[in-house]
Amino acid sequence: MPPRNDAATRPVTARGRARREQITAVAAELFHQRGYEDVTLAEVARRVDLTAPALYRHFSSKEQLLMATVATTLAPAESVLRQYADRDVSYLVAPMVEVALERREIWTLVQREVRHLDADDRRVIEGRYAAIVHSVTASVAASHADLSDENCHLIACAMLSVAGSPSTDPVDMDLCRYRAALENIELALLSFDLRRTPARRDGVGALGDGARPGSDEGRTGSRVTAVEDAAVGLFYRVGYAAVTVDDIGAAAGITGPSVYHYVSSKSELLVDVLFRAVTMVADGARTALAQAGTPDEKLRVLVRSYCAVAAANRELFGVYITEAGNVPLGDARRLRESMARDVDRWVEAVMRSRPGLDVNDARVRVFAARRVVTDMVRLERTDEDRLAHVTELLALTVLQES
Repeated sequence: MPPRNDAATRPVTARGRARREQITAVAAELFHQRGYEDVTLAEVARRVDLTAPALYRHFSSKEQLLMATVATTLAPAESVLRQYADRDVSYLVAPMVEVALERREIWTLVQREVRHLDADDRRVIEGRYAAIVHSVTASVAASHADLSDENCHLIACAMLSVAGSPSTDPVDMDLCRYRAALENIELALLSFDLRRTPARRDGVGALGDGARPGSDEGRTGSRVTAVEDAAVGLFYRVGYAAVTVDDIGAAAGITGPSVYHYVSSKSELLVDVLFRAVTMVADGARTALAQAGTPDEKLRVLVRSYCAVAAANRELFGVYITEAGNVPLGDARRLRESMARDVDRWVEAVMRSRPGLDVNDARVRVFAARRVVTDMVRLERTDEDRLAHVTELLALTVLQES
């Protein structure tokens, strides 16, 4: 048990402040790379040449360290927003991208690791992130008085998602080109106008007859599906580590031991539900790309398929984002390979739609577009059809900026 102390309230000297900043910087890197659950305070202490008792003088628990780390990493983004609050929103783009590339851990910590905080601390961080969204929305609105509140909010959320894409999906390319590619996408989003976007229609680019990809239509009511659905809901709301097999059984309407009739372990169940997501995305992509049409039409139907799957499976996509790190190494490799193949389909479709586009520039666009979709389906509270339509339009804006 860690020694009892009052690290949270003890006055901090300049030297102590510098040491705390060093500790939170190392913790941010480790939490970003490996996830909160896989990092120990002893490891953080070793990385900053401290003993464990010495580290406890600064942070009395790993949760307190996480709170300080997330709070610290948000500060640069907040500072940029304050600095450019009274200027046209286009002036915000370059410094926002600069912060995103220099502090790539920000968005991973905020969106993946905050769930490990207690309720009060989580509300504090969520409030600060909401203030960031509000600030960007206000900047967009001040520079685009003709746009609706909803339109400005969508642009702001998409801009933050694009800025966050290097956090989870970095592209190996020259930093100046990387920065320019992200800035061009952000500027393209500033022209997004819901009034000029066509209504969703059947015909070219439609998903075809029958059930939408990833929807519950046509799925069997089998017990294994009920168990998987129960697990997804619990993993999403509570977190994989906190959920027991008994919890899953109760949510599925069976006893805990009965769950083992369908899977051998909780870990296998997590793998199964994540591969369900990957399979739905891949099946939708193959169906979309098999349709006749121009390169632009094929890209549009590919994006539409992905957005339909995501909007119909918000919790499942959320579990993929937050819990993929808990998958055993061999299965994790297969998941990454499957997702890489899907990304390659998108990259090829973008390059066919935009001949002459460099493959790395295409990858930046693809990762940014998919990040916009996955963030929005997890964070926005609107009906499924509207969400699928709006995310499709935003993703196409990201992919087709010129």
